[in-house]
Amino acid sequence: MTVENTEATPLVENEDENSQYEELSHTKSPLYRYSMFALSAIIGIPILYFFLVFLPNEAPDSENIYDLAVASKPKVYLHPVIRPSKVKAESEFASEYGEELNGDVEFLKDPDSPLKKIPNIPKWEYLSSQSELFKSHLEQLTEKEFDGSERPVKRLILVGDIHGSFKPLMRLLKRVKYNAKYDEVLMLGDFLAKGKHSTEVLDWAVKNQIGCVLGNHEIEILKRYAQFHGLPKLTFVGRHGREMNETMKSEIDIKETYDLDDLMRIAKHLTPKQIEYLRECPLIRELGPVPHLTNRKQTHYFDYPAEGFAVHAGLMWNVKNAHEQNPVYVTTMRNLLPPNWTEATENKHDQVDGVKSEPWTKHWNLFQDLQVRKQLENKTESTFMLGKKVYYGHDAGRGLRFKPYSTGLDSGCVYGVALSSEILWAEVEQSAKSEDSKVVYKHQFVQVSC
Repeated sequence: MTVENTEATPLVENEDENSQYEELSHTKSPLYRYSMFALSAIIGIPILYFFLVFLPNEAPDSENIYDLAVASKPKVYLHPVIRPSKVKAESEFASEYGEELNGDVEFLKDPDSPLKKIPNIPKWEYLSSQSELFKSHLEQLTEKEFDGSERPVKRLILVGDIHGSFKPLMRLLKRVKYNAKYDEVLMLGDFLAKGKHSTEVLDWAVKNQIGCVLGNHEIEILKRYAQFHGLPKLTFVGRHGREMNETMKSEIDIKETYDLDDLMRIAKHLTPKQIEYLRECPLIRELGPVPHLTNRKQTHYFDYPAEGFAVHAGLMWNVKNAHEQNPVYVTTMRNLLPPNWTEATENKHDQVDGVKSEPWTKHWNLFQDLQVRKQLENKTESTFMLGKKVYYGHDAGRGLRFKPYSTGLDSGCVYGVALSSEILWAEVEQSAKSEDSKVVYKHQFVQVSC
């Protein structure tokens, strides 16, 4: 009995179909490959052009970021000014504000009065450099490492975190009657990022050579700039021309890649001139003598000015020299960690073994108060400045903070609150105890809404 193989025919048919398919594939394969090559070229050449030609031409040339300075000496000094006489001041006030004043009204007797009339100090006269008072004052300054190269100004205007808020900044300067010839503006870091007009702020600062200290946002922008242009990591020196000691040398870590965030967008478009400006901004600017106030209302001036410092976040109370401060701490700190309070943190909610961290300003002010008490016991005729006072930003959460040895000026402009400033000047006053005159360092707080 013969059994037919019923599967033979289908097998033969499948082989024929496969052979026909292979012949067809071999026939179309070269055409297919050429088509794919052409399509790849059409798509790929524009992409290569964009990355290799167009994009590099759009990005500005790179500029090396040399070692950034932790601290720098003052570029200006507050030359003492003389308040106009009562009659002259009343006349100027009436002409400026269009108000009639009674003869017994004294013009701006207290610049910090609730009236908040801002004295037009740029119009006040300088104390003569030939006067005995100025000569003795200058002698005290030179003993504190002033070398005579500092530019004389009538006012120092310290501005809190701007964060790209260009229009409020211009309103603030208009309100304080900013005069580039007689005033020095100093931005307390974080003048870039978050806001919509960082480019305008930076262009204005470069054009007018505005004073600055770097904040954590400027540092982050420079880190991205270094990565984008393939530059070395950021490093710091104690001062320009002076190395930090080995225990304090630091190198800022840079990630292998950064996302295309707001900071990177700013970094990619920085010009060499803007980089030159930013790399001259230290982390700490020493200010010389500044107002030393003794009460919570900030109205009573101490007999001795304090030594002033401008920084973005804060200073460590246990580090004696400004140029030896930790670069990361001074741009990010908000609190100190227990138990020794010598380690800083940015997070105000950090704890150690259940003990909460505390504001760095608390320990700074306690330490400075103790130091001043000791210095008063050993004061001499040559004693000039007592205590160290810090002007800072970075802490919009706590807002404005006025203490004897620290002033916080971040009032959250980028969040729609206010842009704050502290105006400092040196004024000639007649001593209440004698006929002699003296130089008193004064201040006024001014802000505008954002």
